[in-house]
Formats: sequence, C-alpha cells, structure tokens
Amino acid sequence: METKNSLFKNTIYTWKLFKKNKINKMYYTSIFLIFLLVITPFLTMALPSTAIWLLINDIYFTKTLLIIFSYALLLIVLNFFIQQMNLNSMHYNAHLRLSLGMEIDYKILDTDFINIDSQTNKNRIEKALVAVYQNDDIGFTALTEGSRTFIINILCLIIYLLISAKLNILIMLLLIISPIFSLYANNINIKWLEKNKDNWVKYDKKIRYLKTQTTDLKNGKDIRLYKIQHWFVDLYYNLVNSRVSWYDKEYRRIFLIQLLDRIVFCVQSIIVYGYLLYKVTNGMDIATFTLYLGVVSGISTFIKTAFDKYAYMQKNNVSVNDYLSYIHTPDISNRDEGEEIPKCNTYEIRFENVSFRYPDTNEYLFENLNLTIKKGEKLALVGANGAGKTTFIKLLCGLYTPDNGDIYINDINIKDINIKKYYNLFSIVFQEVFAFAFTIAQNVTCTNNEDINFEKVSKCLEMAGLKEKIESLPNGVNTNMLKEFDDEGIVFSGGEMQKLMLARALYKDSPIIILDEPTAALDPIAESEMYEKYNSFIDDKTSIFISHRLSSTRFCHRILFMKDGKLIEDGTHDELMNLNGEYANMFEVQSHYYQKEVEDYAI
Repeated sequence: METKNSLFKNTIYTWKLFKKNKINKMYYTSIFLIFLLVITPFLTMALPSTAIWLLINDIYFTKTLLIIFSYALLLIVLNFFIQQMNLNSMHYNAHLRLSLGMEIDYKILDTDFINIDSQTNKNRIEKALVAVYQNDDIGFTALTEGSRTFIINILCLIIYLLISAKLNILIMLLLIISPIFSLYANNINIKWLEKNKDNWVKYDKKIRYLKTQTTDLKNGKDIRLYKIQHWFVDLYYNLVNSRVSWYDKEYRRIFLIQLLDRIVFCVQSIIVYGYLLYKVTNGMDIATFTLYLGVVSGISTFIKTAFDKYAYMQKNNVSVNDYLSYIHTPDISNRDEGEEIPKCNTYEIRFENVSFRYPDTNEYLFENLNLTIKKGEKLALVGANGAGKTTFIKLLCGLYTPDNGDIYINDINIKDINIKKYYNLFSIVFQEVFAFAFTIAQNVTCTNNEDINFEKVSKCLEMAGLKEKIESLPNGVNTNMLKEFDDEGIVFSGGEMQKLMLARALYKDSPIIILDEPTAALDPIAESEMYEKYNSFIDDKTSIFISHRLSSTRFCHRILFMKDGKLIEDGTHDELMNLNGEYANMFEVQSHYYQKEVEDYAI
C-alpha cells in the first residue's frame, strides 16, 4: 500500500508533528523568523536608495552618516536574530528527525516479521530511512524549511510587485511569467525522478551493505586470510559506476533545465533594464532608479527561490510518502485482546490446509499442508536445506501468516490470539546464534536488570554448561558482551554462544520448545550430543527439533521428512528406514560421515 499524499497535505502533517512530539517552540521561532526575513531583505534593498536620496537632498553630512550608521546597525541586529532563529530551527528539526527515526525503529521492531523479511519491504525501509536520516535538508526537514522559505518569498514578492506595479503593469507581468516556465520544467524533472527512483535505490542499498560488511570486525579475518578484498573493491567499483550513471542522467536533465531558465532570465533582464534606462532618460531620479533596480532584482530572486523551493519540496514529498507508506504498513496478526490461551504445561498443534508463499514470489512453498503434533510429543523435522523447515517454524510461531488455511493451538485458531501473548508459548533457538551488546544476564533473560531473577539465570547457565566460564569473569553475569558499547566487552566462541542460547531458552521456560538447527556448524557427533542435552531439560513439553542431519534426532518420538514444502514421510527412525524411501536413502548417504555415531547408538 503506497501513500500518495499531496505536497500540501504532507506539509500540514509535518508541521503537526512538532506539536505531536512536544516541540511547540518551532511554531514561535518560525513566526518570528518569517517576520524578520520579510522585513530585513526590504530594508537591505532600500539602503542604497536611501543613502543616495540623503546625498542628493543636501542633508548635513553628520546627520547623513548618523542615519546610515543607525540603519546599518539595525540590519546587523536583525541579521543576528535571524541567525539565532535559524540555529533554533535546526535544533528543533534535528529533534523531530530523531523522533521520526525512533518511530521507524519501533515499527521495524514491532511490525509483523514478514514486513521486514521480504525484499520488497526491505527496499521500502531503505526509502523510508532516506526521509529521516540521509541529509539535514532531505524529507521532512525539506518540507518544514521549504514551506517557511516559500511563505517568506511569497510575502516579499507581494510587497515588491505592488511597488513594481507603480512602475509599469506589463513589467510586473513579465517578471512573473518567466519563472513560471522554470517551475513547469522542474515539474517535468520531478516526475521523471519519481518514475525512476527505484532504479537507483537498489544500488544505494547494496553500497550501504558493502560499507557495513567492510567495517564489521567479524569479517576482517576472512577478508584478509582469504584475500577477498578484490571482491569488495570490484563490486563496490561496479555499483558506484552504476549509481554515478544515474547521477549523470539526472544532472544532464538539470543542466538543460537550468540552461533554458538562464536564457529566459537573460531575455527578461534585457527588457526590464532597458525599460528602466528609458525611464531615467525621461526624468526618473537616481534614487528612484536605484530603488527599482533593487525591486526588479528582488522580484526575480523571490520568484525563483519560491519556485525552486516548491520544486524541491515536491521532490522531497516523494521521500515523505515513502516514509508514511512504511509506517502505515498494515499488520495482519491479531493485536487486540483476542482469545485467552489456557495455561498448560504443553499444547497440541494442528495445521489445517495451510498454504503459504513469500510476498516476492508467485509459487506456493506450502500448499494445503495438514499436520498434528500431539501434546508432549518430541517431533523431529528433517530434510535437505531449502526444504521449508524454517519457514514451517516461522508459520507455527506467528512470524508468518498463512495465505490460506489455519493453525490451531489446543483447538484455538492462532489468528484469534493476541500475537504478543502467543509469542510467550515458544522458546526457540534458531540457526543464526548471536548476542546483543548488553550484559550476559540481559542476553539470557531478554529483560531489564530490575526484572531479572539472577538465581534462575545462574541455574540456567549451569544447566547449559556455561557457569564455570561466567564465574571466571570479573563481573560475572553483569559482564557486557561485544565491543559496541564497552571496550572490555567479552566475545564468546561459537560453542559458547550455542550454550548461551540454550540458557536463554531454558530461562524463558515456555511450554513449546523449538530448536531450528542451532548446531549446524558442529560436527554430527557434537550436534547429536547437544540435542540430547537439550532433550534432557525439556521434560514432557511439546518440542520440535530441526536438522538436515538425520541421526541427530533419533531420540524423538516421531520424525517428519520434508521435501520442497511437503511432508513426504512420517514415522520413527526404524519405521522410516524400513520404508526404504527418501529418509532411508539420505540416511545411508550421510552415514559414512558419522559412522562412529551410528555405532555408538548400537551399543
């Protein structure tokens, strides 16, 4: 759903945001600044004419000097206030941008997972961020500053046109008509930019990705040891060249528009200044001539500045609409109270005719999928990479919503349950294990210090096999992890991270346990041992173990073999081996990699 608000509507909306975010001083600053920037240019323009009038009217030199000095001092004071008001305005705009940035962050953190997971939505996030973070005069700031500048120039223009009308009404019309051509040409360019913006957004996103990866410490070792610097350099060079080619197209169009604009302005100037010289030869005094020179010059400047600002605001209105499009992205999941989830030690899970496809694809990954997982059942979901195992888990956990069909927990449709309460049912360890740059205790509990049960943290770390490691640290569980917030932060090894994730799952102590290949980096024997350890902690809870290594989950009550989004085999290890189908074939292929493990099971 793309937002297509008009420039006027978005400008009003932007100014209302200052009130919404309690930045009311911006209104008073802007009113005072508009007054100063209307009166100051007029006084500045009239200064030479005033000085000439004083000289040609035989005013005493001392009095003339005093008047000019007072006049200049007034302009200095006014410009000082203008500078101060501009600084205040920059401060309030920065405050607004930070508030809007927090709104994007909250949306990203809280919205349905599918709204950040698809490539289309990732592009929408990139475009929304431009409206807030790219530059100080982009997006919302362009609308606040631009609208104020536009009003200032329109008010100044009215004053100057009233003065020029006394000179000649046709001159006034000529001064108005020529900038209209500039506005029309700029509008054509704005439409072209809006039509083609997606062509360069993809390059900007990729360039930012490369910059992030090259500065990420964890990549530094591989980049150097495997000598892959040229990958980044070559790709960055190609992307920059592609992006520059779009800059060139844009700048060529801007050059042609500006060239035509200058030609029109030149013709206008010849006519207007020629007419003024004619009036001087017919009796106009020098002071009046100087005043009208300032008026003519001012009119051209005000019209051009007003139209340029209008065009620039139109261009940035696209960015503001991009921001609003993402912020207003609808969430499909239930966020109302919904049905209450009965408190149980474990739950039954049922998929009924579930179909799902990713937003960026046309083909269904799952189609009419039916499956029941009994209370307290230990289920293994196995198959090759790309079979759909992780997507299945994301559907079960409410991260994805089925396109068709329903998922039930104890006969309650999960669509009718508040999604945040529904998340409480699951303790999950995904394949991508990582820590946040907070304390070890916070990483285990995922909560603030005042809500942490430190006794439970210690017990969970002991069960996960990390207690001895943590106790060796000077600050124990209060040790910060990673280096982003603390130079002394600790960085765990891969095996230690897997144990930390186990401790996190144990601390949450949810009734449904899911392990989505968190040990994929381990060898088959170590993986099997880790799964057995997980299994020893979960008692009679409903649990799902996912692996593409078939021997790791032989302890489960039931094994499902998944292929291309379909559950093609269902049974115990022995039953599936006797079936002599896909599972048995893959087990035999893998067996030579973990023959020792198979022998251990036989003992």
